[in-house]
Amino acid sequence: MALWGGKQGAVGAGEAGLAASRIDLDAVRLSTATALVDAYLQAAAAEDRLKLAREDVAIAERTLAAIRRRFDVGTVTALDLAQQEGVLATQRAAIPDLEITLRQTRNAVVVLTGRAPEAATIRGGGLERLRLPRVAPGLPSRLLVRRPDVAAAEMRLEAAAANVEAARAAFLPEVGLTGSAGLSSAFLKNLLRPEAFAGSIAASVTETIFDGGAREGRLALTRAQHAELAAGYRKAVHEALADVENALVAVEQNRRREALQTAVVTAARKTQRLTEQRLSEGTITITTVLDAQRTLFQAEDTLVAVRLARFRATVDLVAALGGGWTTAPEAKAREAKAGAVAAGPMVLGGMDRR
Repeated sequence: MALWGGKQGAVGAGEAGLAASRIDLDAVRLSTATALVDAYLQAAAAEDRLKLAREDVAIAERTLAAIRRRFDVGTVTALDLAQQEGVLATQRAAIPDLEITLRQTRNAVVVLTGRAPEAATIRGGGLERLRLPRVAPGLPSRLLVRRPDVAAAEMRLEAAAANVEAARAAFLPEVGLTGSAGLSSAFLKNLLRPEAFAGSIAASVTETIFDGGAREGRLALTRAQHAELAAGYRKAVHEALADVENALVAVEQNRRREALQTAVVTAARKTQRLTEQRLSEGTITITTVLDAQRTLFQAEDTLVAVRLARFRATVDLVAALGGGWTTAPEAKAREAKAGAVAAGPMVLGGMDRR
């Protein structure tokens, strides 16, 4: 038992340590997949902002044309005309920066796939074309064990437990077996002699086992390390629960924000259309027209930011659960149906094209 207890404990510790190293690799894969999805979402948001900016330029140009017609007949002042020219110039000036941002975010996506920026292209379409995976209610807490940090904490805790067994086995002398002489341990040979219970043999046993407290110290150390890792495991689980809770709150709150902001954009667009119509009729002040344009432009840009935040919150939830909330068979079935791409432990197929 001394032999098998010590060897098995050491082997168990080694295997658990190897498993922990593999889980650390999964953590790198998960973080890379999360960064890839996040970069793609930012590229999609940049595409939306660029599209809106060009639409806003068209609105500003139509408004400027209407103001010029009124200026030609003397119903508006040069100041009114100059103000609208400033609005148009501002909208046009924003486009180059947005184009740069779009190109940079797309390059970031390609680089995260392990390719050079010029070696691949990204099919765009904006955030509106993406569909988030449905978050089912009542997520089981056992999903947390898929998180690399929680799984690694479990493996290290297991390794510590194996080390405790090895330390206990060390209280008995190791038995070595040879093919020729059979038993090679001098202690075991003496133990099997009839006079093994004599005081001389007992003295040799106590000399082996009670070696100045060194073995007791090693056992106490491994037990303390086990307790420390157990506390670390509890901490990892608590942090995982907090991450999931924060992500779920962010998903729900950003969903509500998006609905509210969509209503704001709808109202702003209606107001802008009415002011543009009345401008052509000459029944509205230029100040009202300018305010309506600025309100619309700002509301549209805010909507893109809120929509991006909702998508990113869902990505955070996927990462908090170690790669999602679907089982492996469900994930494979979804990938086969939608042609999804899986990167490491994170399933990226949840955000498919409509």
